[in-house]
Amino acid sequence: MADHNDTDPQSSSNDPGYFRYTDRPGEHEAVVPIMDSEKYRQAKAVYDRLVQAKGDFRYPIPEFVMSRDERMVAWMDYDGLQIGLEEKAYDVCQNFGGLGDAAMATLLGHELTHYYEKHAWRRGFAANFQDLDIGVKLDKIRDNVLNETQADYLGGFLAYSAGYPVFDQTPDFMTEIYKAYGFPEELGDNYPSLSDRQVLARRSGERMKQLITIFDMANWLNAIGSFAEAKLYYRYILREYQSRELYNNLGILYVREALEKFTTEEVRFLFPLELDLATMRGSSREVDPARLDLLREAILQFDYAISMDPDYAPAYLNKACAYTLLGDIVRAKFYAETEALHRAVGSGNNKVVSDSEVLLGIIASLQQDDASAQDYFNKAMAKNNTLAGVNKDILLGKPVQSPEQDRFPEERIDGIDLLDFSEGPSYDEDLSLAITDTMSLLQNPHPGGEDSRSRIFIHYNAAQSLIICIQMTDPEYTGETAKGISRGATTGQIVEQYGEPIGRLGSPRGDILVYSNLLFLVDEQKGLESWATYLSQNL
Repeated sequence: MADHNDTDPQSSSNDPGYFRYTDRPGEHEAVVPIMDSEKYRQAKAVYDRLVQAKGDFRYPIPEFVMSRDERMVAWMDYDGLQIGLEEKAYDVCQNFGGLGDAAMATLLGHELTHYYEKHAWRRGFAANFQDLDIGVKLDKIRDNVLNETQADYLGGFLAYSAGYPVFDQTPDFMTEIYKAYGFPEELGDNYPSLSDRQVLARRSGERMKQLITIFDMANWLNAIGSFAEAKLYYRYILREYQSRELYNNLGILYVREALEKFTTEEVRFLFPLELDLATMRGSSREVDPARLDLLREAILQFDYAISMDPDYAPAYLNKACAYTLLGDIVRAKFYAETEALHRAVGSGNNKVVSDSEVLLGIIASLQQDDASAQDYFNKAMAKNNTLAGVNKDILLGKPVQSPEQDRFPEERIDGIDLLDFSEGPSYDEDLSLAITDTMSLLQNPHPGGEDSRSRIFIHYNAAQSLIICIQMTDPEYTGETAKGISRGATTGQIVEQYGEPIGRLGSPRGDILVYSNLLFLVDEQKGLESWATYLSQNL
C-alpha cells in the first residue's frame, strides 16, 4: 500500500527516519498510543502473525502501537523502533468486510518491509515508471519510489505468506483513506497525486501476484516430486524475499532428493520431514555418492533458516534428519533432542514435539535399542502422530499399507482433459514469467472459457522439452471431482474416496494431499479449499 516519498527530509517532520503513509500538514506532536482497546488487540494479532511469518529475529522487532491521531494512517519509526497504525485507518480496513484483516495485513506488511529490507537497493527500478506523467517528480523522489514500491509488493507477499487472502484492492483502499481523512487529491510536492499513487500501487500489485504465483508453483512442484524445478522457483523468490520457511523448504528439497539415492535396506523408516511416503518404500538402487553433497547442502539451508530465527524448531528437526541420513548419529541426536525437542516444548509446538520423538525413535533403532525406539514411537502416537504408527509397524516387522499409486484419468476440472491440453497448450503471453534463460512459467487464466473457475499453470523447460501442467480450481469453483468430492470436504472424506495419499506438504493455505495426478489443498478449519489435476511429460 504505497506511501511513496513518505520519508522526504523536507516533509513537515524533517525526520528521514520516519516512513509515513500520508503526512497531514502542520505541527507534529508525540504519538499517544492506544493499548487497551479491542481494535488494538485485533491489529496487534495481525501484526504478530506477520512477524512470525517473516521469521527473521536477527534484529529487534519493532513495537506495535495504535493511535487516535488522524495524520499518518500508518508509519515506521526507525529511531523509536516502532510501527504504528491509526485507529481511523483500522476502521477503513474493516470497511472491506471479509478482506478487512487482509487489508490491514497488507498495510502493516508494507511498514514491516521498510524495516526488514533496509532498502539497500536503489537504482534501476524507477525506470519501470518513466512512462508515467510524474516523470519529473519521480526524479525528485526516486529513492522513495523504489523503497515504497518494494514495500508494496513484498509487504503484500508477506501478508500472503502469513495466510491472509490476496488483497488486490489497494487503489480503492487509497480512495477510501483519502475520503475518510479528508485529504485533497494533491498532498504537496513531497507526494505524488492520489491518481499517480494508485498507478504505482497497481504495478506493485502485479509484481506481488507474480511472486505469489511463483511461490505457489514452487510448493506444487515440491509436492509432486519435481525437486529440481521447485528449487529454481524457491531460489527465484529468495533473490527478493528471504524467510526462514523458504530456506527450510529448500533444505527439505535437498533431503528429499538425497533420499531417492538411498536403498530400501539403508533407510527403513519414514522420516518426519519425508513428505513423499512412496519414496522411502521404492525399489532398491545403487548407492549414489551425490547424496552426501545433497545432504550437506540441505544442512546449509537449514542453517540459513536458523540464522534468521535461532528458536525455529522445525529447522533443527530437519537438520537432525539430514545428519541421521549422513550417519552422524551423535550430531543427529543432539539436534533432535537438545535443540528441536527442547525448543518445541518451550514454544508449545506439539507437532514438532511428536516429530522429534519419531526421529529419536528412528535414531534409537539405528543404535540397536528397539525398546527405546518403541517408547519414542508410543509417545508420538499418543500425540496423534500418524507417522509414528507407521514407523512402529516397520520396527515390529508388520506389513505397512502402501499409498494409492493409481492414476485417476477420469478427473476433469472445467471439463478440461489435461492430457489433451498438454498436446497443444494455450496460454496468455502477458502472464508469462521467465524463471531462468530456458525455463518459463506460463498461465492460462480461463482454460474453459471466460466463465471458467480454474487456472492452468505450465512449467516449460525449453532445453529438455519438458512440460508440467497443473490445473487448479479457483475459490469460486462449484464443481466436484469424479468421485464426488467438493469444497469443504475433510481429509478423511478425501482418503475414503481416493485412498492414502502418496505425499503431504505444508503451505500457507493448509496441507497439500498428493496423489498420482491429483492435488488437494485442505485447510484444517475450512476443509477442502481447492484441488488440481497435474501431469508431467516430454513434448
